[in-house]
This record gives sequence, structure tokens and C-alpha cells, in this order.
Amino acid sequence: MEAASKELKLTQKHMVSRVYHDTLFMARISPMGMIFIPCYKGYSHKPEGHASPEDIENGVKVLALTLAKLSLS
Repeated sequence: MEAASKELKLTQKHMVSRVYHDTLFMARISPMGMIFIPCYKGYSHKPEGHASPEDIENGVKVLALTLAKLSLS
């Protein structure tokens, strides 16, 4: 995901998610990562939270490029 973000010239940062995600368990058996996109006022999982179409598109591009790179390894 980091390489995909750099290739797409998108900003990125490493974060630790302190919430209870499936990755908490999956990380025990495999490297894990999550793609977060900017949301209005940082809200997520709330009705007033939303993301711009451009940010959603960028998140999809990062996911697609990451999967393409993983398929070659």
C-alpha cells in the first residue's frame, strides 16, 4: 500500500488503529494493512461523515494497485 501510494503520488502515513478490527486477529497469521481515506471532520461510521468522490477514487486506486503488485509477487 505504501508503494502504491507513492507511485500514485498520494500522501500517506503509518497509523495504528486502536479500534477492534478484524486485522487484530488476522495480523497474528499474516501482515496486515488498512486503507483509510479522509472523511469530513474525521468522522467515520456516523451519518454526518462523508468522503469526497476524489478521496474515494484515490482509495480504490491504492487498493487496485496494491492487489496488482501482490499478484506479481
